[in-house]
Amino acid sequence: ELLARLAASEPVDPATIPTDIIARLDAEPAPELIRLAENGKAHAVRTLLAAGANPNVRDSQCVALHQAAFHGHVE
Repeated sequence: ELLARLAASEPVDPATIPTDIIARLDAEPAPELIRLAENGKAHAVRTLLAAGANPNVRDSQCVALHQAAFHGHVE
């Protein structure tokens, strides 16, 4: 539900995201943060990072920043 709300650009207060959700997103391989970044969902990525998500978490290919840049999402 949280990822769907973020992907739809709904406002979510990072302080309300439970740490166990962040821990699950940080478990490698971690496709959720990376897919949001590669699809240009900058608001969602910023919200998860503000909630404590690891920006260096990897999937089988690379980190979120690399996928965002590769797909032309410089924001």
